[in-house]
Amino acid sequence: MPSTPFRNRIAFVRRPWRHPLAAACLALCVVAPSLPAPAQDTGSAFQAMREKARRLPAIPARFDPDEAMRLLEPGNSAVRGRLYTQTAPLRRTDSGHQFVWLVPMTAYAREWVKLHMTPQRDGLKADDDLPLAQLLVDEQVSAHLARTFTDKDGGFAFESLRAGEYVLITMKQDVKAQSFRPIVGYQSENVSMLIDQRCSHGVCSPVYAQQDMQVPVYSDKIETVFDVKDFNTVRVVTVVEDQSLDLGKVRSKRIR
Repeated sequence: MPSTPFRNRIAFVRRPWRHPLAAACLALCVVAPSLPAPAQDTGSAFQAMREKARRLPAIPARFDPDEAMRLLEPGNSAVRGRLYTQTAPLRRTDSGHQFVWLVPMTAYAREWVKLHMTPQRDGLKADDDLPLAQLLVDEQVSAHLARTFTDKDGGFAFESLRAGEYVLITMKQDVKAQSFRPIVGYQSENVSMLIDQRCSHGVCSPVYAQQDMQVPVYSDKIETVFDVKDFNTVRVVTVVEDQSLDLGKVRSKRIR
């Protein structure tokens, strides 16, 4: 199988939140309610995510690490694609420098798919990414998956895969900030108002009158509001022995 510049072998992940880059990405991508929070403590964010995940129905299967390890043994197949985000009807943005996860289809993952994914196994049933916490924040599951990072154009590749089914997951947030000075009150101000015009021999002149008007008073402090849009990809992919599966353009869907 020909190699590619952006090649990635399977990486077994042991507690990824201890890796600063992975932790930062997960904190930004998963914990949407805490954004924006530049000083957000990652450990606290993950603990909050675990607490929320407990509200979800329990997966009716036990996670077997040995089964996951067998499914992650090196093989002769590959998966590649190019991730993009459609932020507007006619606007597409390449999702560069984003994490991509590949979860092997264990008995636990299969039950999770039945519980949370659509019948087409392309997307989540609910308009919420909280079910992903059961896979990506759970210590056992997150220690037995493959991950990679998209290049600047959104391209990604998993190589040396064993044939079988996997859950492909991506998450991204589009955060836009808008700064303004809030109104703190109003004050009366005498202003000239145009009330009429007088015309004579084809020449018109404006008529003004002095009137009192309430004008806003703005604060000296600048405040910032954030518009946060969440996107994800959750798709079951089937890898065939000795083949390279090209997913083409993979859309990251808006969930909020």
